[in-house]
Amino acid sequence: MDPEVGVVAFKNPDDQIIACLLHYTCHPVNMYALTRNALSSDWPGSWAEGVQRFAGKNCVPLIVNGCCGNINPWPPFVPDFIPDHQRMGKELTRTAKAILKTVEYQQVKALDGMTRHLALPLKTATAEDRQAAEALLAKYPQPPWQKQDPAQVEPEWMDAAMLMSVEMERERSPDFSYELQVFRIGPVSLIGLPGEPFAEGQLAIKQASPAALNLVAHCANGYACYIAPHDAYAHGGHEIREKPAQWAKLMPGALERIVNETGVILKELYS
Repeated sequence: MDPEVGVVAFKNPDDQIIACLLHYTCHPVNMYALTRNALSSDWPGSWAEGVQRFAGKNCVPLIVNGCCGNINPWPPFVPDFIPDHQRMGKELTRTAKAILKTVEYQQVKALDGMTRHLALPLKTATAEDRQAAEALLAKYPQPPWQKQDPAQVEPEWMDAAMLMSVEMERERSPDFSYELQVFRIGPVSLIGLPGEPFAEGQLAIKQASPAALNLVAHCANGYACYIAPHDAYAHGGHEIREKPAQWAKLMPGALERIVNETGVILKELYS
């Protein structure tokens, strides 16, 4: 995980905070764990309300959610844990308020940005898996719903459909065009990464970056998939399953390439 909390504040000439930007790395899914039939701003919304209480309603609260492809807001080995987005929001508000008491404001002269695309190879289904998926979809061209839960599609059908969606994407192009977007705001870097990279990628970017503060945003400019470190694939699991699916469609090694290229861009912007 990445426990660091990053805060950037912007003031107007009257010394009033007009925007406050928080960087924290965690899925905003507390409410999802409790009820799946709800729309919620979760901990980002709770934090935004807290910021406006101490900085004023004219302050625009902004969230940069970090690379949290493998980070949820509850401990996985505590079965009776109850997620609480209000508690998270309050703690992050307290932390941001403490940080803002210590920061030194400066005129930002260096503003720059750069976008670059990486061609990342897509996974390829085995002949057996593709044949089975095509046969199932030919038999059931429309999604079959589960008898025990009419709101849920049969998992075998969804599995086949997701596999074929990646196969069709790969036939159009064997590589996924992955957009890296990096901005420089003085000593601060703002990095946009599509999809859900694992936290290990963000930590590696921070360690190699020449910027004083690095705010890495996941799910920027569209969705890619979960993007895990190469070593994680041996463990299996939903995010890094072997078969192609829209949530796991990139070949191993993608995260390492993303980290390396992001480091190259940062060095160019801060040279």
